Amino acid sequence: MEHHLLCASSSLLLLFLFSSIPVTSQFTFGSSKQAHNYANVSCIENERQALLQFKHGLIDESNRLSSWIGEGCCSWEGISCRRTTGSVLKLDLRNTVPLYSYDVGYHCTNCLGGQLSPSLVNLTNLRYLDLSVNNFSTFQVPAFLGLLKNLRYLNLSSAGFRGEIPHHLGNLSHLRYLDLGDSSSSPASNWLSTKDLGWVAGLSSLEGLVLSRVSLTAAQDGLQSVNMLPSLTTLDLNGCGLFIHPHLSHVNFTSLASLDLGENNFSNYTAPPWLCNLTGLHDLRLGHNNLSDPIHGLFDQMISLVHLDLSSNRFDASTLKSLCNVSSLTYLDLRDNNVQGSIPSEIGQLINLTYLDMRFNNLQGSIPSEISQLINLTYLDLRDNNVQGSIPSEIGQLSKLTNLSLSGNSLNGTIPTNLWQLTKLQDFDIGYNSLTGVLSEDHFSKLRELKSLDLSGSSLALNVSSSWVPPFQLRRIRMGSIIVGPRFPAWLRTQKEVEVLHMRNASISDAIPSWFRVLCHNITSVDLSSNSLTGNPLEFKFNGSLQQHNFLTGHIPQLEVGQTVVPALSSLLLNDNRFTGTIPEDLCKSEYLSELDLSNNLLSGRVPLCLGNLRYLDTLNLANNSLSGQIPSSLGNLWRLDALHLNGNKFVGKLPTSMQHLRNLQTLDLGDNGLKDIIPAWIGERLSNLRFLRFQSNNFHGPISDTLCQLSYLQVLNLAHNNLSGFIPHCFNNISAMVSSLLHGDGGVDSQESLEDIKGGREVEYDVWSLLLVRSVSLSANNLVGEIPDEIMELVQLQFFNLSQNHLTGRIPKKIGNLKQLEALDLSMNAFGAIPETLSDLYSLSFLNLSHNTLSGPIPSGNQLQTLTDPSIYEGNSGLCGNPPNNCWEHKLPAKNGPIDDVNRVNVYEIGENSIPVTSQFTFGSSKQAHNYANVSCIENERQALLQFKHGLIDESNRLSSWIGEGCCSWEGISCRRTTGSVLKLDLRNTVPLYSYDVGYHCTNCLGGQLSPSLVNLTNLRYLDLSVNNFSTFQVPAFLGLLKNLRYLNLSSAGFRGEIPHHLGNLSHLRYLDLGDSSSSPASNWLSTKDLGWVAGLSSLEGLVLSRVSLTAAQDGLQSVNMLPSLTTLDLNGCGLFIHPHLSHVNFTSLASLDLGENNFSNYTAPPWLCNLTGLHDLRLGHNNFLIQFMVCLIK
Repeated sequence: MEHHLLCASSSLLLLFLFSSIPVTSQFTFGSSKQAHNYANVSCIENERQALLQFKHGLIDESNRLSSWIGEGCCSWEGISCRRTTGSVLKLDLRNTVPLYSYDVGYHCTNCLGGQLSPSLVNLTNLRYLDLSVNNFSTFQVPAFLGLLKNLRYLNLSSAGFRGEIPHHLGNLSHLRYLDLGDSSSSPASNWLSTKDLGWVAGLSSLEGLVLSRVSLTAAQDGLQSVNMLPSLTTLDLNGCGLFIHPHLSHVNFTSLASLDLGENNFSNYTAPPWLCNLTGLHDLRLGHNNLSDPIHGLFDQMISLVHLDLSSNRFDASTLKSLCNVSSLTYLDLRDNNVQGSIPSEIGQLINLTYLDMRFNNLQGSIPSEISQLINLTYLDLRDNNVQGSIPSEIGQLSKLTNLSLSGNSLNGTIPTNLWQLTKLQDFDIGYNSLTGVLSEDHFSKLRELKSLDLSGSSLALNVSSSWVPPFQLRRIRMGSIIVGPRFPAWLRTQKEVEVLHMRNASISDAIPSWFRVLCHNITSVDLSSNSLTGNPLEFKFNGSLQQHNFLTGHIPQLEVGQTVVPALSSLLLNDNRFTGTIPEDLCKSEYLSELDLSNNLLSGRVPLCLGNLRYLDTLNLANNSLSGQIPSSLGNLWRLDALHLNGNKFVGKLPTSMQHLRNLQTLDLGDNGLKDIIPAWIGERLSNLRFLRFQSNNFHGPISDTLCQLSYLQVLNLAHNNLSGFIPHCFNNISAMVSSLLHGDGGVDSQESLEDIKGGREVEYDVWSLLLVRSVSLSANNLVGEIPDEIMELVQLQFFNLSQNHLTGRIPKKIGNLKQLEALDLSMNAFGAIPETLSDLYSLSFLNLSHNTLSGPIPSGNQLQTLTDPSIYEGNSGLCGNPPNNCWEHKLPAKNGPIDDVNRVNVYEIGENSIPVTSQFTFGSSKQAHNYANVSCIENERQALLQFKHGLIDESNRLSSWIGEGCCSWEGISCRRTTGSVLKLDLRNTVPLYSYDVGYHCTNCLGGQLSPSLVNLTNLRYLDLSVNNFSTFQVPAFLGLLKNLRYLNLSSAGFRGEIPHHLGNLSHLRYLDLGDSSSSPASNWLSTKDLGWVAGLSSLEGLVLSRVSLTAAQDGLQSVNMLPSLTTLDLNGCGLFIHPHLSHVNFTSLASLDLGENNFSNYTAPPWLCNLTGLHDLRLGHNNFLIQFMVCLIK
């Protein structure tokens, strides 16, 4: 919609006095036929020779000047002559080929290049010279052009010229139009500058001056010279680096009709006051200037102002209100400002307005009904504000509207009926609001001209017949997160012009039809992610393949390259599907790929070496597959890469040294593999932009390299679960991002970026917005020695700090109180000697583990420590005393317990006279701890019961080899009561990392077989963990309901099938029950229940995990869970709760952790009873199709 700088009112200024040759600033001058009008005019020989000499210096790849032969130069391409004398008046060699015809990489084959010959000075009558939009790179604007004294029009814009503008151009006293500017879309940009604009004063006849993107940084007072041009009507100084707008004591160029001062980012924040004198302005552009001061009255005298661009400044609502008095306006751009409050009703006074853009502000309130008075409006954009209420029906009276954008607001209700009567509408965008309703075929029947439709992110449903033929041909379709399914939309088959198709999370549960694969030949961007699509994926014939989060199977298809009608593939996202096989080398043919995400599939084999040829790749995510072999050295060629995720595979060997060339890398995640190497010095020396470094769970050895301290931007350092040795570097205080809060911003982190790391003792996945805030160091489960360096206490931005399971000694530093932002601290399983009083200064602390050290003396009290009452925090430290000091900590029976690691969350449940810590998903400690009671006598009938239980198991890896002899209390996984020898704990959880499993998830370390009912003879059993094994085809045994003394039962991810037995409801002492499942487990549970009533019998329950248990037939089951007043943890992730349950009264108000994620609630709203759970620490509602408005009560 933008007008050209030369508005219609000033077009006459470009007519010549001596010939009837029309001129223009940027567009072609006539056609080739016009240039041949004088073919019968004799050509002056010396001018013909001058032109041939000029041609000789040019590079003409496309042979544009092929007509420059023979005697009649007046008929040559781009030449116009005077009819009477044959002298050349006009030389127009502007390149007019549209940008899309240029080769990839902006090599413009149609552009002229080379060097300009001074022979042009022989064209003594030349009035018009246009060499714009060509490519004369590396050459300066020739000084000899200043000798062309008769020039009226000179256009050298966007032609690749470099350097200082020659002052000789000031000799062109007859010049009326000069364009040395640049366009961002040109194939070869000008890079021009001038230190002094004094030469402009010599252009006494100048009426149009375009210097856009010419650097005037060294000529800040240059406008004084321009001010001396009284005939000037058009002035373009866009993007010239005028950081301080020039002061003019007297304004001489009052004839200005068009002025562009945009994109200069004035540091004094005010509009030039002399603008008030330019009362004849028609076109004023001040966009992208950081202006903020009010400009009241500035436009009062501009009675002719038609076009006003104030975009990307910081103007407020007062500016908008004052503009409502400028009734001459037809174009108003106020986007991306600081306009707050309601849209004033006075907006209706702008009756001539055809274009109104106020997106990206903070507009509130409702849209005023007075908007109906803007009867000439064709373009209305209010996107991304906070406009509330319903869409006013008055908008439906704007019959000329072609573009209507209201997305990203808080609009509610249904879509007014008369909006569907806007027959000229081409672009209709109402996505991401709270609109409701079902849209039928009738709604769209009059929108015949519609080309773009965005309904995304609202509570809308599309209900049309399978035979519907829409009246329009759409180019852009965006229907993400509304109900389009369950069937694949058949009406798409009628749309022949589709370029963009986004139907993410559209409730489509169907196979991709064959006809759609044909339709995709023309689509340039498609997003069908987060549906339930089945079958094989689409072929990659478009730009941006978003098919992640589906159930697509089979092999990744072959690429089709060499397409001419669509751009090269730039984004391929196939993550979170079920693809098998290897990564096809065919992917490497898509040489312009910038983003490749194949994570969370079942891919195997080696990474193709040719991926290193994808030179435009900036994101590579192959995480959580079964890829093997060494990391290919060719990845070091990906110099643009800023995110590399290879975690969760089976990579072995050393890091290739070629990776040191990845200088732009910000995220490097190699965790959960089998890599064996030292930490190379080049990581700190070369990868200086790293922000997130994760090597967890590998076999890195040797010392922690001091060069890591050079990573000043580092926010997350996770080296946990390796074999690192030596001391913690003293130089960590050089990591600026953990010391100062000043290093914020996205730093170029991609919006799709995520990272797994610890938080409060368990592993979580951070999205991009959380990543920007997190600061974490985890060095746990290594062989580090020595003391904690005092320098670490300078990392005052640190939130999560884990040094557990090392051999660290000495005192915990007194300066630990400096770490005010610390939320989780784990120093367990070391040999620290005392707790400093300053620990109580950590007022943000919500997780603490100091267990199993050699701590002695009093435990600090006060402040945040008062809330951390879990006794397991301090256990295993016999010398500690409580408060008061003489109330010493009693040495408890050591259980099979250990510190948290980067994937653990520990809770403690008292078991009789013992204190046995338990965890929701992960193992405690090592097998050595389970043998603490080898000297305790074993009860014979319980020993026989265990042997009978072993007999029913399949134990491929011989895990239970220690189950021989009389002393069953020393057997693997067994803990007994010290006084009686009765078995209290049976922990057979499989702890081997996933990368050790065979391809296809055949888990050799998993126990299998059938559970023997002999377990009921373990009458004192408090703790039973059989998780992460493979008891496939078997149901959860009903006899487990007879283990009346159980406090902890974990059967998660163990391959159980079928209905959960209601007998479990008899376990009235049970405090923790986990029947859930993890997507990364070797054998998934496939459990369900039709009635959760049995849960009400678990009256002592504090933790309940039913993740991925099907509750589809038990939608009201939460009523039973609500009867558990002690419940603090509830996980119902992925349970098929399509409609969230209604609770008239909330009983489980002690809940601290609640996960209702991945249920895709069809009512689009979060359960209102969440507002009653005021004690929640952890709330997960992801993948539920919720609308943002539900967050209000939670924020309060």
